[in-house]
Amino acid sequence: MGLCPWGAQRPAVSRSPWMVLSMSGWLRFRRKRNQWKPVCKHRFRWNSSRPSRPPALIQEKARRGARIKKKGESRRLVRMHLFPFPFLPMPNRPFHSPIHSSVVCALAISFGLSTACPLHGQAMGGEWQTTYSYTGATVNEAFGSALVPLGDVNGDSFSDWAVGSPKADPGGLVDAGQILIYSGADGTQLFLIPGSNTTWELGSALANTGDVNQDGILDLAAGAPLADPGGLANAGSVFWFSGADGALIRRLDGLAIGDGFGSALAGGGDLDGDGVGDLLVGAPLADPQGRIAAGSLFAYSGRTGNFLWQVDGLDNGDQFGSAVSFADDLDGDQLEEVLVGAPLAQNEAGVVDLLFGADGSLWRRFQGPVAGEQLGFALAKAGDVDFDGFTDQLISAPLTQDPATGAFIGAVYVVSGLDGSVIRAFFGRVQDITFGYVGNRLGYSVAAAPDQDGDSIPDFWFGAIDETLSFSQVSFGAVYLFSGGSGRQLFRQVGIDSFDRLGSSVAVLGDLQGEGYETLIAGAPGEGTGLNLNGRTEVYDFEPYLRLNQDFISANSGGTVQFAIDFPNSESNQAYALLASTTGIGPTRINGIEVPLSNDDLFGSMTSGNPPSMYHQSMGTLNLQGDAIATVTLQPGQGAAWLGKSFWHAAVSYIPPSGVRLTSASRIVRITP
Repeated sequence: MGLCPWGAQRPAVSRSPWMVLSMSGWLRFRRKRNQWKPVCKHRFRWNSSRPSRPPALIQEKARRGARIKKKGESRRLVRMHLFPFPFLPMPNRPFHSPIHSSVVCALAISFGLSTACPLHGQAMGGEWQTTYSYTGATVNEAFGSALVPLGDVNGDSFSDWAVGSPKADPGGLVDAGQILIYSGADGTQLFLIPGSNTTWELGSALANTGDVNQDGILDLAAGAPLADPGGLANAGSVFWFSGADGALIRRLDGLAIGDGFGSALAGGGDLDGDGVGDLLVGAPLADPQGRIAAGSLFAYSGRTGNFLWQVDGLDNGDQFGSAVSFADDLDGDQLEEVLVGAPLAQNEAGVVDLLFGADGSLWRRFQGPVAGEQLGFALAKAGDVDFDGFTDQLISAPLTQDPATGAFIGAVYVVSGLDGSVIRAFFGRVQDITFGYVGNRLGYSVAAAPDQDGDSIPDFWFGAIDETLSFSQVSFGAVYLFSGGSGRQLFRQVGIDSFDRLGSSVAVLGDLQGEGYETLIAGAPGEGTGLNLNGRTEVYDFEPYLRLNQDFISANSGGTVQFAIDFPNSESNQAYALLASTTGIGPTRINGIEVPLSNDDLFGSMTSGNPPSMYHQSMGTLNLQGDAIATVTLQPGQGAAWLGKSFWHAAVSYIPPSGVRLTSASRIVRITP
């Protein structure tokens, strides 16, 4: 089924010994409690009978496959070829042969770096940083309950975003709710949309609806599920606002008391073929045909606001419509399909229906395997994870239990848009807090991001609201960025205080920095001190530590690429090295740090302090600000042999001989005609 354990699908570690060579012998290491410890040391002698190549290292009375025993220890030895200096073990490989990714190897080099085995999956290097942090202005306004990217609403070419604050009291109207629009360029507030009625909780749900009024700016829908339209208590309403200035375009209302119309929204997909984004509205507490809280989903035209179709839950208490998402066009009719969740259906195992966008008829159904897991609590497009040309989907089940402890760890499934099979699964984690076990409820919110780690596969941004640190530090909440390719955890941010519930909402804003990395946002509506729960929203950007003035060199005319190494001030006066690989982004571990480069011949040359002559200032000392400049220069015609090839680069800071401190993200230089 393609399921993976918590965080990532990690390969088995080779049992081959790790070796670090010196002039007098070599050390063998054995893994114990996840640490490698030396167990014995053997002398070696040189075989210099073939001086035209590096000398081979021959262990006395050992050959490939043999075992040497000492004090009960048994380790298989391998034959190695060795660089004269520094030392690079290469099992049964000629001098210029690349190291295969399955080989466990080690490298001790003259400037203090030692490499370990190439790892499966991807690593990013660099660092995610909090760019902005916003706190609700008044007590208990639940600021950050909903988030949505809006695109560029003020004409500055940066994507802006909206934050829902459903319990805010604008103008003294208790729990009327409000929506705040922020600039993607500098984080300033652009405008505010206040609720106009007490207890309606405007901003409980938000959706980017596309440009419905045809003014060239994307518009916004906001749910007020406790609204009382026409005196129908808690029937709910949805307000459609202009993205340009917040002016009301139209309003949609629930049909009956207690429907909760507007509890969930999704916008922008075209259901009627008119080229304008339409709107999905969930009313999970609706009672269709007398089925109590079975729930309903409504579809509306973005161009006219007209009702398109309705689908209802099957049984009492299903709460169909608790989560909704467009799924892209999966059947080729140029209309987007729809995902809708009923997390309390089937004894709370949960059900997710994939509906045809044209009329809402059922195409495919996903049912939670275990009662109580609440499959369908959160939904989102995943992008095309398996490269089959169909958009895949994210479906969460945040009350999935850990089989060993019963803790609610949560799960998120990546489901194929082609056939509905599970491509990958992510599971939450368990925290032992002395008096019991607590799960973090991964999947309370979900979103997909374009590729962040360089493997060309979309990555995923999840909220886990019950992330707990100890018995007295509960429900801090956390957000996780996972690789869609390898399943590896790329970034984790934990809330500040108990009951912050960071990750209650998540969104991906786009590449605001223009460097190929997405800006991520997350809401913590429970943040505050004591009873003053104002709420908080955080914005995260990626700092790659390495920037290029250009990412190509002409093979014919030559040229120079400048690498601006920009580590934080903590790396002041530390040594640095620019590393490179011709085979990809690995990663390769150096002294416990995963460098996002593959271990190949070029990588070995760079780590040994012997870079090719085209590299300049590839090693040195960082200045007081942690910065340095390195270059690679090709003369006209020099790059002809590499035409069409790519070279991956990353910078590291280090302390000889203890090893790497920080690594940058990888950057590609391509050789063009």
